[in-house]
Amino acid sequence: MAGDEVPWRSIFSPAEEIGEYFISVAKKHDLYNKITFNSRVIGAEWDENTGLWRVQVARDISPESDAVVEDHHAHVFINAGGILNDWKWPDIEGLHSFKGKLIHTAAWDPEIDLKGASVGIIGSGASSIQVVPTIQPLCHKIDVYVRSPTYILPTVGFGIESSNFNAPYTEADIERFNNDPKYYKAFRKQIEQQMNENFAASIKNSEAQEKGRQWAEKMMSSAIASPELREKLIPSWELGCRRLTPSLPYLKAIQEPNVNVIRTGIRRITEKGIETDDGETHEVDTLICATGFNTSFSSRFNIVGRNALLGPNCPIANGSLIPCIESSAKYIVQAITKIQTDQIRSLDVKQPIQDAFNDYVQEVHKDLVWTGSCQSWYFDIKYINPNPFSFMGNGISQREAKGEDLTFYLDDVVPDTKA
Repeated sequence: MAGDEVPWRSIFSPAEEIGEYFISVAKKHDLYNKITFNSRVIGAEWDENTGLWRVQVARDISPESDAVVEDHHAHVFINAGGILNDWKWPDIEGLHSFKGKLIHTAAWDPEIDLKGASVGIIGSGASSIQVVPTIQPLCHKIDVYVRSPTYILPTVGFGIESSNFNAPYTEADIERFNNDPKYYKAFRKQIEQQMNENFAASIKNSEAQEKGRQWAEKMMSSAIASPELREKLIPSWELGCRRLTPSLPYLKAIQEPNVNVIRTGIRRITEKGIETDDGETHEVDTLICATGFNTSFSSRFNIVGRNALLGPNCPIANGSLIPCIESSAKYIVQAITKIQTDQIRSLDVKQPIQDAFNDYVQEVHKDLVWTGSCQSWYFDIKYINPNPFSFMGNGISQREAKGEDLTFYLDDVVPDTKA
């Protein structure tokens, strides 16, 4: 957040450091007085007569008593719960019959002792690639179950020239970050620029996609010594079809003697371990499920109001999620400001415009890697093309085509209330 001290000690910050930053920002800006803790929304209903939302909130007063349900009313109701808020166990037969320690990476037990443990890790995505290199030196053995491989690459750019994957910032770096806002902003823009200028590689069968794929395969091949392991871990589909994951420490860890990579499917889980489709049983004393979240985009509570809302369509697979969140927040502020200044009772999306946008999204994605082979307006305006979103073309912006600044959104912008 602009104006707050930069605490980051390295390129990729650990959870504890990120948590401390959030707490410090909340305290500095007096956000605790605007937050109700130990509460959860269980329902929201729009009242056409009053022009208000009735929001039901369950407050957990104490562990010994049932939650107290309260009604709150608001002119604007924002569901900012995100999508990664409902972690799930894998749908595998016998999972909860396992007699050892059963852990999900999204509900991690910080007190768990894995020294000398025999561990099975289900999953090979972003969570798994963080866990494996962290616990590998501690464990007796680790079996990593990989259903679907992904491109695992080195840290690219990030403004630091170092062979260290998570290169620490020097004290001089940190001091300059805190005392020279222009330098820090330029540093951030450099990182974002390097990610954004690669969108052309997201077009299937393009020259940029082919070059990127060849580069990724070369990088992974150079990092994996065993031809057999390369076969197991290097994907055969489009680069970017699954989100790219930077973690050379993972590739190093899975080549250690105490780590086994298993591509055979899981048939079921027994009291003592995992039985795979080839009939083999792999005994472990700890199971770690790095199996992600329920990503259906459906709300975790009931929302009643006109024809409902489902979304979003947000480009979170080819860059940082943070600017997407910030852009959404700015748009929400603009909408609320307009509601207040123009005395608007309610805003809704015109169905034909929503349909046109969805048609555009589905059409343009036919040529993008997110429909590849991996598992994974509001105004009455007359347009030249029947679809008002056709001006978006193939997704590449004019800024990109002209070689202009692709991180303009990091500049300070005064909210436009004349939308």
